[in-house]
Amino acid sequence: MRRVILILTILAGIILAACSAPKKWQGSPYVATGPAQVANGSWDFSEFKPGIILPSAQKEVKVLLYTGKAATISSNGYRFKYGASEKRGSGNFRPDRPGTYLPDDGRFTFGGKTYPGKLVILRKGSRYQYINHVDETEYLISVVSHEMSPSWPIEALKAQAVVARTYLYQRQKTAGNSAYEVDSTTNSQVYKGFAKGDQNVRKAVAESQGEVVTYKNELAQVFFYSCAGGFTAAASEVWSADLPYLIAQKSEYCKGAPVYRWNTKFSKKELEAKLGIRNIRSISVSARTPSRRAHMIKIVTSNGTRTMRGTVFRSKMGATRVKSTLFGIRMQNGKIAIAGKGFGHGVGMDQWGTKFLVEKHGKSYKDVIAHYFPGTRVDRKSAGWTPS
Repeated sequence: MRRVILILTILAGIILAACSAPKKWQGSPYVATGPAQVANGSWDFSEFKPGIILPSAQKEVKVLLYTGKAATISSNGYRFKYGASEKRGSGNFRPDRPGTYLPDDGRFTFGGKTYPGKLVILRKGSRYQYINHVDETEYLISVVSHEMSPSWPIEALKAQAVVARTYLYQRQKTAGNSAYEVDSTTNSQVYKGFAKGDQNVRKAVAESQGEVVTYKNELAQVFFYSCAGGFTAAASEVWSADLPYLIAQKSEYCKGAPVYRWNTKFSKKELEAKLGIRNIRSISVSARTPSRRAHMIKIVTSNGTRTMRGTVFRSKMGATRVKSTLFGIRMQNGKIAIAGKGFGHGVGMDQWGTKFLVEKHGKSYKDVIAHYFPGTRVDRKSAGWTPS
């Protein structure tokens, strides 16, 4: 036990020293909210083009809730339209064909959660897709309620609302002919329908209505995560794209967060199974990013040396156990100890930092956005706005 404590103490010291002078880094538990991953393991920003246009005035969001076998929906009363036919009923309903489910009171229950709007059911081969068509305001209220605690300060909730709206508009403009624009997970933004005690969130969304983050009169590319661990990361460190407002900078505002410091342990057997590599003799961080996150991991085996990106290592080991790539790692006596800081990819807005900037430093939501996206501004734009 003393040996383990000593190891973790040493590792914590390593991390603090490593983070002392950095050059400049897609929700929840916040693993990553960002662009799509491409085949080579990097991230594709090509879909986000300059001169992006805000969505039209339809004010509806199409959210993929579920893909799989036919599953049960319920409501007090409903109409199910398929082709030229219509079925009416109440209570539980399991569709056996594609169609549109219209609850009489505008809400339905699925998977233990209650959602607003209607449900479009599509068939994809042997599986179904359940797509919630929901009013934009209700969508944003749900996202903010599930990405942040509704009990947090309203200025923090407003910052999350503006960033969530900006991210949504990005996705809507790149959805093309897809049947849905976002999904309900951290691949997009967390959406779980109605949330209890969301009065402050409703106020935050209403008071920031129409507001988005812009850079040089263009819609900014915005991302968020739980806690920076002392330093935000530049986009180029994570997704091989350089954006002037997504930079690495010292930012210790999430210092009081429960995930500011963390540690975890793995057995050698567990490590080898998760990485798919046998006979590991040693493992270490061989290269760091400017914000001191683990860029490359060196793995020495009985058959030679291999390297792996820090982001890939985190994904393989489990992104809720290895909460960020801002960590130190040590292997001794067949045990692997990892001590780290922060939770998430570190690019863009730090959610715990946002809370404390408002609570402890009296900052407004616009101040928060200016800090995490330097050089941007918050603009109120009507639907259909085209940046010049």
